[in-house]
Order: sequence, then structure tokens, then C-alpha cells
Amino acid sequence: MRVRETVSSQARKGSPTRRVSSGIRKISSSAMLSEAADRMKRLGADRLPVIEDNEIVGWITEDGIAGAVSAGMDRTTTPVKHATTPRSHVAPGKTASAEPLK
Repeated sequence: MRVRETVSSQARKGSPTRRVSSGIRKISSSAMLSEAADRMKRLGADRLPVIEDNEIVGWITEDGIAGAVSAGMDRTTTPVKHATTPRSHVAPGKTASAEPLK
């Protein structure tokens, strides 16, 4: 799915879509876990969509970060992609956007 600057008309009608608006807060798969944790805290979110090559590849969650750190990964040197849950396995919940992802 490609990241779009506008939400498709299907999304405005409430139909499932794979596009996200520019208002959706996201993080790069190459960002460090510490950056993701800081961004989620700042935004009051418990998960963020993870972007790689302009596509949503999954979600980074508070639990994913905690699990990675518990497994011995360093928050400051481990990229988000090593703790990302595939998109299909996490139902959109509390996001940093007023619009939920579908």
C-alpha cells in the first residue's frame, strides 16, 4: 500500500482502504526503538504504523518495544523493523490520528 497525501473517497465513505492520509503519524522502519517510544509517548499513542519504501509494513507497539528490550535488544541501536508486528496481525486501535486506519 502506498502512502498518499489524501484519503481516498472510499476511506471517506468508511470503506476499507490501504491508503493513509498525511495526518497519520508514522515512523520509518529504520528509526531506532528509542525514537519510536519517544514519539508514541509524545503523541499519546500506543502504536504507530511503520513505513518502508512508502508502504505500511506493520506496526510498532509499546509491547513490541518492551519485548525487544526484554530479549536483549538495545533501544538506541535497534531499528524499529526488528520489533514490527506485520500489518495484518494488529487491528488498528489507538493511533496518533483522529482518523483510524482501516
